[in-house]
This record gives sequence, structure tokens and C-alpha cells, in this order.
Amino acid sequence: MKKFRFKKRKKEIISLVVSLVILLIILVIGIVINEKNNIMVINTKENKEKLEKYNKLLDNIKNNMEEISISNYEFNNTYNWSTYKLNLDGPAKSQYDLAIARLKDCYLYYRTNDFDNNTDFIRKFKNYDKVSKKEFDKIMLGYVENDNICFGNIANDFYYVDYEEPYVKPYEDNYDVKELELFIKPIVLDHVEKRNKWYKPKNYEELLNEEYYRINLLNNLSEYLKIKYERESN
Repeated sequence: MKKFRFKKRKKEIISLVVSLVILLIILVIGIVINEKNNIMVINTKENKEKLEKYNKLLDNIKNNMEEISISNYEFNNTYNWSTYKLNLDGPAKSQYDLAIARLKDCYLYYRTNDFDNNTDFIRKFKNYDKVSKKEFDKIMLGYVENDNICFGNIANDFYYVDYEEPYVKPYEDNYDVKELELFIKPIVLDHVEKRNKWYKPKNYEELLNEEYYRINLLNNLSEYLKIKYERESN
């Protein structure tokens, strides 16, 4: 009888030990999976390729601006692009000069430290191979607070923007201004959409894709201004 009880007790202990081991394995796997889900890998092949394209677009904007704008060296900035080289009449002149000024602001926003806040959020991750979700979210607080200053300035300068309704009031009916509007309006609409949603990227890939898209819009504007300058200055 005692022998039977001993065997039964032994089986119960073995069963308990096995259950504890299984539970421990499940716990460890859960910790590993959770840790993996909370770590973002920065230096993937896809991210590096996209970042290279992102930087090339910024370089192209810089080259275009140096070709098509007049610099005002009274301003003690790294880049002094202030007005459009092309001579235009009437309200078109002021609108195109404003486009040059805002493109300069956006270049400073993405490429330099001339703003009080370091607003080039892509560059904040240049020393990371991996980053925790907690650290990423901490950096993104600044992204939300700045709400892309340069796009906001373009929206406010060129349109009446109603943040309750995604409505924009376009320019006066002028050909030159209407042509420019084709390249300004996508920037404004992107800003209004993100502003109304209090948009914040969920991970590094999403941040990179979003900023690459925005740089594309700015590059399109600079390309248009360059083509117009080359076409009409001769």
C-alpha cells in the first residue's frame, strides 16, 4: 500500500515538474516574441535603398534651388535662397518668390539644424542598427509636436486651410499661378490630411516611407520651377 502511494506521489511530482518546465518554456518564448515585436531593425536592405533615394532627392532640390533662385546674403543662414530668378509680372512674381522661400524653409527643415528643434527625424536614427519601440515613440513625440512645419507654412501661405474640414481655397484665376498650383496643392492636401488625423508613424519603415513621399512632393515643385526657368529665361 505504501509502495503504491509512493509511486502515485512520484508520478504527481514528475507531472508537476513537467508542467512547470512547459510553462517556463512558454514564458521564455513569450518574452522572446514580445522583445522581438518591440525592437525595430533600422539597417535593412530596403531601408538603406530608400534612404539613399531620399538623400538624392534632397541633393537634387539643393541643386535646383542654386540654379533657379537669387540668394540674399544679408541673411546669416547656410542657404540664402530668397527669390525666383525668372522675371514675372503681376501677382505671379510674388507667388513664385514665395514658393522659393518655402522650398528653402523645407530644405532647412529636412537637412540642417537651423531650426531650434532638430526636425530631420530620419537623421535621428542614423546611428541606430536597432531601436526599441519605446525609444522610437519617444522620438516621434517631437514629430507630432512639429507637425511638419514646412508643409504647414506652405498650406497657410498659399491656401485658406480649414482644419475642421479638409477644404482649401485656391489661387486667383491666373495661368501662371494655376500652373504652380498643380505642384503646391498635393503638398497642402498631404498636410491637411495628416493634421486632421494627428498622424504619427508606427515604425521606422513607415516614417521613412512618409518622409520620402513628402520629399518627392517638394522635389516635384523644385523640378517644375527649374523647367519653367529654363523654358522661359531664354
